[in-house]
Amino acid sequence: MRKLVILAVLAFCVLARAGAAAAVTANDYHIRVGDTLSITVFGETALSQNAVRVLPGGYVSVPLAGEVQIAGLTQNDASTTIAYALSRYLRYPR
Repeated sequence: MRKLVILAVLAFCVLARAGAAAAVTANDYHIRVGDTLSITVFGETALSQNAVRVLPGGYVSVPLAGEVQIAGLTQNDASTTIAYALSRYLRYPR
């Protein structure tokens, strides 16, 4: 069995939500329905997205991976969840 290793390092940036009163760190903020995110897949520009809205079910649509549930997760947890969803399709080029 081939060991799949994620090629991409995902970075999220939660864009300012209308009416947000205070700055929140990535580990404190929990992603909510309606948030707009930027998803960057290192080395895979076709998979990166500048503005992805979290849908009412708490999902975001990720190329190759499909719908991934991230509402309620922190930035780091969401990044790990999406990396896992993409790990079926991407391998480290060694």
